[in-house]
Amino acid sequence: MRQDFRDQLAQAGAVDPVIPVMVEMFNPIHTALCAATEAMDDELRTIARQSNLAGRLMTVPGVGPIVALAYIATLGDAARFKKSKDVGAFLGLTPRRYQSGDMDWSGRHHQAARPTSERTTIP
Repeated sequence: MRQDFRDQLAQAGAVDPVIPVMVEMFNPIHTALCAATEAMDDELRTIARQSNLAGRLMTVPGVGPIVALAYIATLGDAARFKKSKDVGAFLGLTPRRYQSGDMDWSGRHHQAARPTSERTTIP
């Protein structure tokens, strides 16, 4: 797929004479970034395979090495949570509650949700 992108840029060069100059400068950078991305992805997969906790998290459908490692990094030591409900509250995934007198209602999710956890857990 990445090579297809570079091929599309080369084809666009036939339309505009400036594009080949930009492609010539961009291709080595794009190739280096793609190689670095693949190396980092391989390293993260290796780290996830070596972690028992990440391995257990990856048995959940839709949870891969990136999500598992992000979850572990965000939560840190799980022993600090007394109840499993505390994890959702820590991540900002519990609904906001309003209680006053006879009124008791749940609202939307808390605004202070951690951005990393939201990007990796909420579709």
